[in-house]
Parts: sequence; C-alpha cells; structure tokens
Amino acid sequence: MRSFLKYITDMRRLPFVALAIILAISFFTFKSTLAINTAPPGKYEKILQLVSQMLTHVHFSPKPIDDNFSQTVLNKYLEDLDSEKNIFLTSDISNLKNNYGTRIDEELKGAKVESFLAVSNVFNERLKQSEAWSKEILSIPFDYTIKEEVQLDGKKLQFPSNEQERR
Repeated sequence: MRSFLKYITDMRRLPFVALAIILAISFFTFKSTLAINTAPPGKYEKILQLVSQMLTHVHFSPKPIDDNFSQTVLNKYLEDLDSEKNIFLTSDISNLKNNYGTRIDEELKGAKVESFLAVSNVFNERLKQSEAWSKEILSIPFDYTIKEEVQLDGKKLQFPSNEQERR
C-alpha cells in the first residue's frame, strides 16, 4: 500500500493523477445528470430494442427496418392473433393499420411503444364481448335438426363488418 501511495504522490506523476481524478469525477457527474433527465425505457421498449438489435446484427438475412417492414409485421401480427377472423371487426383492422401501420419501425428504433399495446387493448375488449356472448349462446340448448356449415379456413374468410356478423 505504501509503495502505491508513494507512486501516486511522486511529483512527476501528480498532473496525470490529478487529470485522472478530474475525469473520473466529471464522468460520474455527467452520468448522474443524464440519469436524472431521461426516463428509463419500459419493459416493452427494452424488448423492442433487443429485437431491433437481433434483426440488424444477428439475423441471417437482415432486411431494412422501414415503413414497409412495419406494415408487414403488423399484418402478420394481426393475422396470427386472429387467424379465424372472429375477434376483430373490419373497422378495428383498418383503424389499427391506419394509426400504427408505419409506426413499428420507429418503435424498434427507440420510440415509445404504442402499436402492440393498442392492438392488445382492442383484442382484449373484443374478447370480453365474446365471453359475454358465449355464456348467452351456451345457455340455449343446441338444435341438431338445423343444417349448418362453418368455414374453418381463415384465409377464405373476411373480418366481420359489424357486431351482428361477428356474433
């Protein structure tokens, strides 16, 4: 320990030691003021930052992250979320595409995450409506004498345009 103190207090090294101490103090002061002025990213922002890094640096076939990318991702997300087209209405889909269709690329680049939360809110609202209907529908006995057909291939279906079609 004494040799270290002797090394530091040597007059020839004193300017370098003082400069190092000043730089360290400046660094920690600057770092603490930055932390006060900027809010830390939320969990969704962190997730999208990681996804963005993976897409740009690790992906085997990286594609440009732009508005076309955003539209493709949103379309695929909505398709996967409601593949049977029995949750969302046509108006829900058009509103989500109009408001958030070109936003995902900005969210991947650090903007506040809104698109996935908006889709989730609409989806959850529609699910609550479906739950209420299912209880009502299942309270009535089935009539097996009626000939009915159902299309289970979502690619051949369209989103319902109103609540009655959806029901």
